[in-house]
Amino acid sequence: LESSNFNNNLTIKEYLFYWLYDYHKKEIKYSSFLFYENCINNYINVYLGDIKLKELSPNDISNFYLNVKNNYNSKTILVCIHRCLSKALNDAKFLMLITINPLDYIVNPSKEKTHLNFLTVKQIKILIAEISKDKNNTYFLPTYLAIKLGLRRGEILGLKYKDVNNVDKIISIERNYLIYGSKHYLSTPKTKNSKRKITIDNEVINEINYKKNKYNCNDNDFICTDISTNEIINYYS
Repeated sequence: LESSNFNNNLTIKEYLFYWLYDYHKKEIKYSSFLFYENCINNYINVYLGDIKLKELSPNDISNFYLNVKNNYNSKTILVCIHRCLSKALNDAKFLMLITINPLDYIVNPSKEKTHLNFLTVKQIKILIAEISKDKNNTYFLPTYLAIKLGLRRGEILGLKYKDVNNVDKIISIERNYLIYGSKHYLSTPKTKNSKRKITIDNEVINEINYKKNKYNCNDNDFICTDISTNEIINYYS
């Protein structure tokens, strides 16, 4: 990116390749890298990739956003694309590859409102009673832990038997096990506060130890594995 002539002819696709793989990759979590890679390869480059970076206009972006909105009918996708493009163009301005960020003249797309429905105490008791009828089912323990501890999906899949302190009745949240398409990987918890210790009761300890003893698991084994394969549960299957 040092040649001024090259910079003048740099396309969006060329810049985003440099930005993601050379400039940005080392600074971000792997999950964020996959998020940006998906936005770039499947959306941004398809519509804007051949446009020169210096010539990208607010009108180009507006038409791109309209195209995405019409073709995918999802505000969430649009917000994700905007987040990625915003970061990339702000960095381009910082690197003095552009003098003006065309996104400054675009109205930020709004995210779809999420309506959360919570289970009542009665419904929770019914659910626990139902799943407890077959404790050898692969999905019993992760579902049980989600209800009892309120953990994120990746936190549940990342739990190992060594994270459970039977004496002090504490379980430590140390890692995330994430699945992004065909890629499975371990990551640190989502935020600094996500790495934490949670008090657990005897029932939780007993359910975890039941599986550990029944299947002769080691302390370093993951807790929520498929009963038949002993592999991490793929929550998309």
